[in-house]
Amino acid sequence: MATKDERKAKLQGNGHNQVQGFVFGINLEGSEQVVMEGIKAFTHAMAKSGVVLTPPVVRPALSPGTKATTAAAVVDQVEEPDTTLEVPEEEPVVEASNETPSNGAERKRRIPPEPKVLNDLDITAGPMPLKTFVEQKGPKKSQDRLVVVAAWLKKHKGFEEITRDHLYTCYQQMGGSGDWKALNNFDVMLRQLGKRKSWFEKGKNEASFKVTIIASNYVDGMTPTSA
Repeated sequence: MATKDERKAKLQGNGHNQVQGFVFGINLEGSEQVVMEGIKAFTHAMAKSGVVLTPPVVRPALSPGTKATTAAAVVDQVEEPDTTLEVPEEEPVVEASNETPSNGAERKRRIPPEPKVLNDLDITAGPMPLKTFVEQKGPKKSQDRLVVVAAWLKKHKGFEEITRDHLYTCYQQMGGSGDWKALNNFDVMLRQLGKRKSWFEKGKNEASFKVTIIASNYVDGMTPTSA
């Protein structure tokens, strides 16, 4: 059984490896193993209480018989302010592409319906034939010719709404070629003039359009020299 002096020597060291530690105002002295275990136990206890300890400073070995000192500094844990800025996610940008979809199916191009001739629409009947009305207005641009025909259909034929069939019938009776060659898609032209000049409005269905008062006034002010 170890005597009291042997246990004391084990704790304090044999004099050649005796070290000294200083932790948070507490002086630890004994063998290197005892001091290091004491520092570890103290560091673990302080970490639980929210205090952060820097690792012990390890100094170069000293000559035999010289006491080595190991120190651990106490650092209060300071919470740094959160300077992270929340940046709203940008909405994803979708780019139009003419490539074939990933499923391999080709995109179908919308083909406008073929316009039909309205046999009950005679541009020569009535007190104001279309040809005479056109001569009085003298339209030179394609958009002016279209709005003149539309205004004539409303004013002299009583149509509250017109369709591609009304325009196609009038163009064909005006010759159907040259300046009066029917447009590939009357609906597109009517929608564009509705947006750019407010000459037309949406009718009761997708294929019909109303001639606005703006278009009527524009046509009323046209003359062969002003158009």
